[in-house]
Amino acid sequence: MSSNKLFPLVTAAALAAQLAMPLAAAAQVSATTNAEVNVNGSAKVRVGAGAQFCTLLTSHSASVDSRMTENDTKLDARRAEHDKKMADRRAQHGTKLQEMRDSHDATRAEHYAKLEAKATTDAHKAAVIKFQAAVEAAVAARKTAIDKANADYKAGVDKALADRKAKVDAAVNTFQASMKAALDKAKADCAAGVDPSTIRETLRASMEAARTKLKNDRAAIDKIGATLQALIETRKTAHAKAIADFKTALDKAKVDLKLAFAAEAAANVNAPVNAAP
Repeated sequence: MSSNKLFPLVTAAALAAQLAMPLAAAAQVSATTNAEVNVNGSAKVRVGAGAQFCTLLTSHSASVDSRMTENDTKLDARRAEHDKKMADRRAQHGTKLQEMRDSHDATRAEHYAKLEAKATTDAHKAAVIKFQAAVEAAVAARKTAIDKANADYKAGVDKALADRKAKVDAAVNTFQASMKAALDKAKADCAAGVDPSTIRETLRASMEAARTKLKNDRAAIDKIGATLQALIETRKTAHAKAIADFKTALDKAKVDLKLAFAAEAAANVNAPVNAAP
């Protein structure tokens, strides 16, 4: 998860380095030498420092723009794939939870049927009905608590991911805007005939500042692992409470049922016997 989200930051920094090296090298060479080229196979024209550097600047910056766009597309695809996998996992979890609940519902129904078969008096039948109502109320309460815990966890995860994505995107967008501004200025300086050494130094400083800010922005982005672990612990605690509350309610319902059956049996034993006439 974390690697997917850091991908654009790493890519941006790598592309910045790729852009800097050839341009710096070109500027260094062209600042100290002049090249001679043939024109129409005869006359030679001396090409000064600016020509080599500015030509490379235009072609290479276009290549970097293309790669930035390509990597943005790849990032969108990776994020979409990650979102789909997470949605699939959530759907599978929901299906398994519902299957488990359906199984428990069927088991309780069988148990209720056995109790009803044992209820031979009106008092027994009333006690079974009361027991069933108490158990179903406890089941409903547990289901509501579990569903709320799951929904809160999902909302927390979605918010954490969305917040981090926004921070990552903001860092990348700021970096790309700074790089574009630096390149645009370098191109404008080339067109204005500024000394290539000056253009190179200005471009280098601007690119270094952009990389430094990107590095600082990366360091400032919160690690999502601790947030997710806190959400997991909160959900785990809520699940444990829901189960404990259910068990308490179920135990009470069982005790009440046994007492009702025992009271009925005692009443039958203590009932007066009619004497024969």
